[in-house]
Amino acid sequence: MFSFVLIVGIVNLTSITANATNTIIINEYEELKSEYNMLKAKQSIMKSNEISKKIEESGNKINKFKNHIYELKEFSVEELKQHNYNDDQIEAIKTYDGSEEKSIKAAATIKFTVKKNTFSYNSKTGLTTVKATVSFTWSGGPEEYGKDAFAMAYEADNNHNFKKISTVSSSLKYKEYIAVGNVKTWSKSATGKGNQGVTGSYGWEFPFKVMGDKYYAYLSSGTFTTTGVVSGKLKYFNVRYLYSHRTSYLAGGLGISISKSGVSAGITLTH
Repeated sequence: MFSFVLIVGIVNLTSITANATNTIIINEYEELKSEYNMLKAKQSIMKSNEISKKIEESGNKINKFKNHIYELKEFSVEELKQHNYNDDQIEAIKTYDGSEEKSIKAAATIKFTVKKNTFSYNSKTGLTTVKATVSFTWSGGPEEYGKDAFAMAYEADNNHNFKKISTVSSSLKYKEYIAVGNVKTWSKSATGKGNQGVTGSYGWEFPFKVMGDKYYAYLSSGTFTTTGVVSGKLKYFNVRYLYSHRTSYLAGGLGISISKSGVSAGITLTH
């Protein structure tokens, strides 16, 4: 089971030119190994049965991941390409030997990109319009599908109030693998308004396990865009986003602190 919560550091979109991007890539195996190493480091400082149990669970996740790659090794190149694996990943899968190097290369990865679409001030109205898009794409598929959540928040300098949230939109692409050469692709989109506090905050939850014609469909990519109108002429605005994959955080509320001065944008994710 691949579980993580990704909280990317504040992205200051006024420090880059219009339409520029900020990108991060997460490797499934490296994330699992990082969790294991952190637990081992914690155990060296403080020994307890609880930590030992978590280390065992984390090790089991790594073993399960490796068994998953060994299973993929039996797939044809065509089948692996249908699961969005690229040539380098496929080469590592077909020659997989359980080593660290091959595990990293064979693992599915997820790429996040933040793009500044708009940052403009209207001197007649005294309002600044900001718009940003966060998109993600899986290269390969995670070991298991689950309930995923996504949240996105803004911070404006001097705690400017967001006067208007014009749109909060999402576009998700799913793939259903019925058989080799028979892959159904379909999309789901939604537009609405997000809850906002002083800084503005917006939250969504979306399911990985979506039934297609015959089997569960796989969420391969997604895009989230938020537009806000802020009073005054801004010096900067920051965007922070969170993506969680099969975590217990979905059971309750979740807050993202995005302000340098300590102001938080609260995100609530519910089933």
